[in-house]
Amino acid sequence: MFPLTKPQTWRVERSRVRQERYDEQHQDNKGGGQKGLLAPSGYFTAATGGTIYGGDVFPKEYWGNVFTGDVSGNLVHRDVLERDGVNFIAHRGEQGREFLASTDMWFRPTNFVEGPDGNLYVTDMYRETIEQPESIPEEIKKNIDFWSGVDKGRIYRISPVHPLRRRDLKPKLGTASSAELVELLASTSGWHRGTAHRLLMERQDRSVIPQLRQMAMENADPLARVNALWVLESLSALDDPLVLHALHDPHPGMREHALRMAEPSLGKSAAITTAALGMTGDPEPRVVFQLALSLGELQDSRALNALAEIAGPRQQERWFRLAVLSSVSNHAAEMFEAMAARRQDFGGGEFLNQLASLIGIKHDSSEVARSLAGLAHVKNPEAGLAGLARGLRVAEVSELRVPGADTAIGSYLRNGSEAVQTAAWEVARRLELNALVDRAARDAVSEKLPMKTRLTAILALRGGRYGAVEPVLRRILSSHQESAIQAAAIQSLAAFDDPKIGTTLLADWKSYGPEARTQVVAALLNQRDRIPVLLSALEKGQIETASIAIAARARLMEDSDSPIASRAKAIFQNQNSDRARVVAEYHDDLKIKGDTTRGKKLFEDNCAKCHMPRRDRDRGRVGPDLSSVNSKTKEELLTSIVNPSYAIEPRFTYYMVTTKDGRMYDGVISNETPGMITLRGGSDEGEETILRANITEMRASSLSLMPDGLETALGRQGLADVIAYLQGGL
Repeated sequence: MFPLTKPQTWRVERSRVRQERYDEQHQDNKGGGQKGLLAPSGYFTAATGGTIYGGDVFPKEYWGNVFTGDVSGNLVHRDVLERDGVNFIAHRGEQGREFLASTDMWFRPTNFVEGPDGNLYVTDMYRETIEQPESIPEEIKKNIDFWSGVDKGRIYRISPVHPLRRRDLKPKLGTASSAELVELLASTSGWHRGTAHRLLMERQDRSVIPQLRQMAMENADPLARVNALWVLESLSALDDPLVLHALHDPHPGMREHALRMAEPSLGKSAAITTAALGMTGDPEPRVVFQLALSLGELQDSRALNALAEIAGPRQQERWFRLAVLSSVSNHAAEMFEAMAARRQDFGGGEFLNQLASLIGIKHDSSEVARSLAGLAHVKNPEAGLAGLARGLRVAEVSELRVPGADTAIGSYLRNGSEAVQTAAWEVARRLELNALVDRAARDAVSEKLPMKTRLTAILALRGGRYGAVEPVLRRILSSHQESAIQAAAIQSLAAFDDPKIGTTLLADWKSYGPEARTQVVAALLNQRDRIPVLLSALEKGQIETASIAIAARARLMEDSDSPIASRAKAIFQNQNSDRARVVAEYHDDLKIKGDTTRGKKLFEDNCAKCHMPRRDRDRGRVGPDLSSVNSKTKEELLTSIVNPSYAIEPRFTYYMVTTKDGRMYDGVISNETPGMITLRGGSDEGEETILRANITEMRASSLSLMPDGLETALGRQGLADVIAYLQGGL
C-alpha cells in the first residue's frame, strides 16, 4: 500500500513500548530488532468492499476495474483484471501510489456502489480508531476513546472531470414500461442493465417475450444477448432453438452462459445434449470449464467420456481437475475406467489420487476391485493407491471384502518402489485380506526386516480377524520393542472393536515408551466404550494423570455423558480452584527476571506445536498466531497462560465429535464442506476428515484447548522465562 497518513499516536506509543521490550531482551542488538513498526506494513491489513465498476461514465480504462478500500491505510486501491485461463489475475491500476489516498487518518472507506448516474459512491465509516482490541496493550487502551466518531460517517461520490456521458441520479425506472426495460438490457451502464433485469424478473410480464427473443438472437452486443436469455429463463420462456442458437454463438461468453441454461435439458433434449457434448474442443478455456461443470447433470456414459476427454490434457490445472471431479460425483470408478481406456497419462498423480479417493469413499466392493486391477496399468499406481486408502479412511471402512484383493495387493507389494508398497499396505489395512495377513504377521515380528517394512506390516494386520492377529500384536507389545514398533502395534490393536481391547492395551503400560503411551491413551479416548476403562485406570493409579494431555482432560471433563464428566473432574480438577485467584497468586512473580534463551526452549517444548508463528503458516495450527504477541504486557501474558479460558478466539474453538461407530475425535475445525468437516488436533497426526453423515454428536467446548495447569509444569522461574521470550518477539 501507499498511504499518505502517518501512524496514529497510539501506534507510535505501541511501537515505542515494543522497542523498549526488545532492547531489554536483546542487549547485544539494542534498537535493531523492531525497525519499521511505526509505518504500515506495506500490505493490506483491513481490505473492504471489493467492487467491480460496471458503469460507463468513467474513462474506458476503468471499466471492469476492482476498487477496494483499506480502512487502516486510509485509501482506495484499484486493480485491473485480466483473464488468466479460467481464472483472473489482477495488477495495480496505479504504480507507486493509490487510486485515492487521504491525509485524514479518520478516513475509513468500507464499501462502494455504482450509482444510477454512473459514478462510484464510497461509504466512509469515519472513526478515529480502527484496530482489533487484542492488538493494543492494556496501558495504551486506557488512553483511547474507542467511541470517538461513532456519531459520524460520510458518503463520497467519485466522478470523472471529463465524464464519457452524463446520467440522471434518479432515472425512475420503476415507472418505465416493460418494453423500455428490455431495451435497457443493452445499456452500457451496469446499473441500468442490472436494475432493468431485476424489474423484469419481478414483473413477470410475458408480453415482452418476443422482444426478448429478438434481442437474444440478433443484438450485436453479447451482454444484451446474454441478459435477454436470462430474463427469458426467469419467465420460463427458454426453448431448444434459443439454447441451441446460444450454444453456437460466436462470442465465448454467450456459449459459457448457454451451457448453464442447457443443464435442465441435458439427457432430455437430444439436440441440446449432442451440441453440448460436441463442445469439448471449444477454443475458449472458460467454455470447456463450464462444460466440465455442466456435464454433472448428464447421467450417462457419454458424459464420462466427454469428461475424460476434457481431463486428459488438463490434469495439472487445479480448477479443471476440481470441475471434472465434481461432475464425476458417484461415478468415479466408471470415470477411472474411461480414462484408462483412453490410455492417457495420469499426469503427476494428483488427478488420479483425488479420483481414487472418491472410489474409496463410496467403498463399493466391486468398484474397489476393478480399480485395484486397473491401477496396475497406469504410470503412477502409488498416487491411485494412496488416494484409495485416503477415501477408505475418510469413510471409516474396515475389513471390506473385495474380490481378488489379495492377489492385486500382493502384486503391488512385489513392486520395486517402496512408495508403492507403502501405499498398498495402507489400502490393505482397510480390507479383509486373510492371505496377506499371514504374510504381514510374519513380517511384523521379523527383526531382520527394515523398520519401515515392519511398521507397514504391523499396520496391515488391521485387515485380519481379531482372533488371528491378537496374539501377534500381544507378542510385540510384551517383547520390549522400540517405541515406534509398539505404537504401530497399539494402533492396529485399537482398530478392532473387541470389548477386551481396553484392558489388553493397558496390560503392558509400565513397559511402554512415550510414543506408545500416547497411542494407548488416544486409543482409549477415541472409542466411547473404552473411556470408562481409562478412567478406572486413572482412579486406581495404574495410569499417571500426567500422561493425559491437557486437551484430552478438557474433553473428558466436558463429556456429554454426565457420569464420565463427573469422574473426570474428580480426577483432574481441584474443585476449589479459582483461576483468577491463581493469576493473582502469580502476580508478584512478574518481578522475576526472565531469561529468553530458557524461555525459548520452554516455549518450544510446551507451546510451539499449537502456537506456530506466522512464518510457519504452511503448517497446520490449532492455537492463535503469536507473531505480534510482544504488544502484550506482562500482566496480559500471565492471564493468557494461567487462565487461558478467559478469552477464546472463535476460530480456535475446540470441538468434540462422536461418530456412529462410537469413535471420538477432537480439535479445531480447519475446513468444512456440506458433506464433511476436517478437525485439526494438537497431536502430530495432523488433520482428520469426517463425513457429516457419520456424525452423531458434535459439541463445542467452553474451555481453551490450552486449559488450566501450564504454570505448574513451567514453574515460577519458567513462567517468567516464557513471558520474557514472548515479550522479546517471536
